[in-house]
Amino acid sequence: MKFIGAHIFDYDATFRGDVTIEGNLTISNSVSQTISFGDNDILYFGDDNDLQIKHSCSEANITNNTGQLTFVQNVNDNDIVFKSDNGSGGTTAYITLDGSESYVKFNKDAVFVDDEKAKFGTGLDLEIYHD
Repeated sequence: MKFIGAHIFDYDATFRGDVTIEGNLTISNSVSQTISFGDNDILYFGDDNDLQIKHSCSEANITNNTGQLTFVQNVNDNDIVFKSDNGSGGTTAYITLDGSESYVKFNKDAVFVDDEKAKFGTGLDLEIYHD
């Protein structure tokens, strides 16, 4: 195993094979190639690893460990759509945050389990629930 140490500025480096980088890595500009992570590898963001993206063999997780997690759609009159495979082999929209109509659209039934309430009104003065 050889160790390489250098202070080189404004030059490209190419690594082939397995590479381990210890210490701080700063990537500027953009990455124009695909970056692949193995199962159970975690991609961390933030000084304290506050946001994590992980994929295992059976599920994927986005974990936020501080503050609010916000999804932003900056395109005028466009939506944020949550889709899932319903067993038919394709995906279908379940919930749509409709930017052009300014409402939330449930494309499938919403199920509230026993004793949980659907609340309506600014004062939450209408409740629908079942026990």
